[in-house]
Amino acid sequence: MTVFHRPAIGAGGDASRPEVGAEVSWEFLDRIPGGVFRYRADDGGAFDYVNRGLLEMLGCATYEQFVELTANSFWGMVHPDDRERVRQACDPETVQDDRVRYRVVRRDGRVRWVDDHGRRVVDSAGTPWYYVTLLDVTEAVRLQEELDAANERLEALAMLDSYQQRAEEDGLTRIPNRVGVQRRVRELLECADGRPCSFFIIDVDDFKAINDTFGHPVGDDVLKALARHLRNTVRHDDVVGRIGGDEFVVFCMGLGAGAAQRALAERLQAWHFPHGRADDGDLLLDGPTLSMGVASSEDSTLTLDELYALADAALYRAKEQGKNRVGFSAAV
Repeated sequence: MTVFHRPAIGAGGDASRPEVGAEVSWEFLDRIPGGVFRYRADDGGAFDYVNRGLLEMLGCATYEQFVELTANSFWGMVHPDDRERVRQACDPETVQDDRVRYRVVRRDGRVRWVDDHGRRVVDSAGTPWYYVTLLDVTEAVRLQEELDAANERLEALAMLDSYQQRAEEDGLTRIPNRVGVQRRVRELLECADGRPCSFFIIDVDDFKAINDTFGHPVGDDVLKALARHLRNTVRHDDVVGRIGGDEFVVFCMGLGAGAAQRALAERLQAWHFPHGRADDGDLLLDGPTLSMGVASSEDSTLTLDELYALADAALYRAKEQGKNRVGFSAAV
C-alpha cells in the first residue's frame, strides 16, 4: 500500500473539491483510536491504507489476514445485508461526506456495529478516494436495542392498562363499572389481614320516573352528579362504582359497623340535585332522593357476593319502608 495522505483544499481555494496534500506518518495514524483507512472510490473500493486499529477491530493480527478476510476491498468488509444501504449513503454522485452505521464481520465470525465517517477527496492524478474513520459502537447499539425493547414493553403494558381501564370504566360516569368493582373489591379482600370492611349499595329513588318525565339526558346528568358526589365523599382508596342502571356501590376497607359507618352513610345520602328545567324555565326536578343498604364484615371473611347479598337485602327493606333512607345489615 502507498503512504496515507492528508486532504488539502483544492486548487484555487475550492473547499468543495479537496485534493490529497501532504503525507501523514503511519506511526501517527496507528495511534488514533478506532479504524482509519483509505480506499478507492472507484475500482471496487480497493484499500490503499488501513491502520492498526482497523486490523484489531476486525480481529486480524496481520495485514495478510485482513486481506484474506476482506479481499482487500471496502465492500468486502461491510456486512452483506448492509451493503446496498451503505452504497446509497456513500454515492459519489450525491455524497461528499458520509456518516453511516453498518455491521462488519470479524475474523472470528463475530458481528460488530461501526460508525463510519468518511470524506471523498481527489488526488492530483484525478483519482477519487474515500478517507474514513471507523468507531466500534456495538455496545451502544446493544444498549439502544435494549432500551427500545424496554420502551416497547412499557408501551404494550400502558396499552394493556388503557384497555383494561376502558373495559372496567363506566362510559357515562367515568367510575368503575361492575367488572372494575368486582376486581378491585376482591383484590382488597384478599389482602384484608382481618380488618373490617363495609359495603354500600346506593339506589336513586324513582329513577325511571325521572327519565320518563324529564328525558334521558336529564337522567344521565343525575347519574353523573351522583357519581361525583360519591367519589368526593369517600376516601381516595375506597371503591366507588356504578354496577348498572341507577345502582351504585361503595366499598370501604377498614370501616366496620358503628358510628363512623353511620356517619358516612348520612354524608352519602345527603345529596341534592337542583337540575332539570322545563321549556318555560321552571325548576321541576329538585333533588331525587337516595335509598341505601349497608353490610359489614368485622374481619373481612365474607366474599363480595355475600356482602352484596346482605347489602341488597338491607336496601330492599329501606325501599319497603318508604325510600329515602338507609338500611343496615347486622355486622358479621
